[in-house]
Parts: sequence; structure tokens; C-alpha cells
Amino acid sequence: MTFDNGLDDEDSDNPFALTPPSPRPLSEILAPESAVRQNSVEEAPATTLDTFLSVEVAEAVPVLARARARATKSPSKPRKAKPRLRVVIEPTLLESPLGELIYSALTAHTTASRPTPFGCQAMTAPVVAQSLTWESVAGDAAEQLPMACAYIPAADFLHAMEFEYAFIYDRILQLRAHMRDSYGRIFLLVEGFSATPDDSAAYVLSLTREIAALPQTAPSGFLSHVSRLTSLRVTATGETTNEYSNAWLRMLQMIPGVSEDVAQRILDYYPTFSSLMTVYMNPSIPSDVKQILLAEKLRANSIEIVLSKRIYTVFTATNPRTVA
Repeated sequence: MTFDNGLDDEDSDNPFALTPPSPRPLSEILAPESAVRQNSVEEAPATTLDTFLSVEVAEAVPVLARARARATKSPSKPRKAKPRLRVVIEPTLLESPLGELIYSALTAHTTASRPTPFGCQAMTAPVVAQSLTWESVAGDAAEQLPMACAYIPAADFLHAMEFEYAFIYDRILQLRAHMRDSYGRIFLLVEGFSATPDDSAAYVLSLTREIAALPQTAPSGFLSHVSRLTSLRVTATGETTNEYSNAWLRMLQMIPGVSEDVAQRILDYYPTFSSLMTVYMNPSIPSDVKQILLAEKLRANSIEIVLSKRIYTVFTATNPRTVA
């Protein structure tokens, strides 16, 4: 049984033949290209362009207005002024030749080749004659530190020796009353105790440097400063020196050329006089080695070698003329 598919036998094997045949005439199917193009334009909706133009567009906003606001840093708190150290010198001492040297040494102070001068000011209120004190200055506020130094001329010191140093004790009591601190440290600068006035000015400068290195904050209690009651200097190992070490330190500074820094470095290796003399008196060590012993501990240059030989001669020479 066969079915009639409406195709001729010739078209039965043609895969492109229409199935079933279209009822539309072939002329309508194969219309001219221009007609097709014209019909496509006419059939397009006439409102297409108008519809596109009638779309509501949002109002343009400037780009800067749409940009996100940048986060600004909160204003930093004003920093507290770092305390500075100021030396207050009594007018009669400031006008003396020694006072001029002290003023020049303090104002010309340098640290690591950078100028770091200390402030100097003449005392305005009536105080102890020929004395100087130290103040901690933060902004417009100034706080007096519990430390003072009294300069005593050689004639006054010799006169005080005849009266059991009553003059010196009175000077110390006056300074304590001025500082209003019974535990304040008072230093005596006696004329003639140092080799030259320049050495006296260097001593005041070294004191000022040590005071500047002290903590500037208020102590939490009395016990916080027990370690510094006996001395102003702490060794490189962290131990606090005592009065005996201070005496040994001042002994070394009496030798010409030995500054406070050099003397302190010697104390780091030989904290007592006997510890250094034990090496100097050791017969098993050659004399040439003993002479340059301290130079090797400090810096092995020509200046330190000469200074080391001088120290060795001072402590071991039996003829005083060789020490000059």
C-alpha cells in the first residue's frame, strides 16, 4: 500500500522539494528584491524613532558630584613640648671671666656634629652669690630642678678652712633653701681645684649633659630615685657608682688631658684605684705594655697613647719632676 505525497516521481528524490507544495504562486514567493526591501521599510513601525526619543533620561549629574567623598584624617592632637634644659647663672658669676667661659661652652655644645646648645639665662631674683641652677623648660613653664652648683674662689676657700668650713656650709644651706628640696644635689666648684678655667667650664658642661640625660618625668615615688641618690652617673654595665667611684673619677680628671668622658671609660674597665694599680704593679707585665694599657682600652691612636703614658707616669713615678 502506497501513500500519495503529492510529489511527482521526478521530485520524490529531490530533498529540496516543498512538502507539501505551497498554494502561493511562485511569482509571489520570488518577489523582486526592491519590492521586498520596500515592503520591509513600510512594515517597520513609524514610531520607532519617536519612541526612542521619548525615553526619559535622568538629569545629568556632574562627575565631581557623584565622586565619593574622600576620607579625611582626624586632626591630630597637639604634641606636648619636649622639655629643654636651661642653666640659670647668677649675674656676678656670669659677668666674671669664668662665667663667660661657662656661657660659651654651654651655647657652643654639639652632639654628633650637630649644634645642640643649652639655654642660658641670668638670675633675676635675689639668690646665692656666684651660683648656678638648672631648670626644665616646657613651653612657657619652667620648673627648677633639685640641683645647684656654687662657685667658691680660692681665697674664700682658704679662709673657710680656718673656720672649719663654716662659710661653705652656709652657702650650701642657702642653696637648699632656694631649691626648697632637702634631697637636692649641690656641687662645689672651687677655684684652683681644676687645672685651668677652661677645665672648670668643661666640668659645668659635663654636669649639664648628665642632668639633661636624667628622666624628665615626675617620679612616681621616692624609691624611684634611690639608685641615683649616691651619684649622678651610672656605669656602662648598669651599676650605679658610689661616692668612692666618684672620688676616683675626679682623681683621674685632675690629670691634664683627661676629660670626664675619658675618665668614665677608664672606670668601666678599672672601677677602683686599686684595680688599676694592681696591673701597674704586676712585675710580670713589661713596662712598655703598662704604659699603653689604657690606650688599648680607649682608642689606640697617638693621642690616647700619649695620655695613657701620662697616667702611668702620674701613678708610678717616684720623682715628682718627671710628672710635669
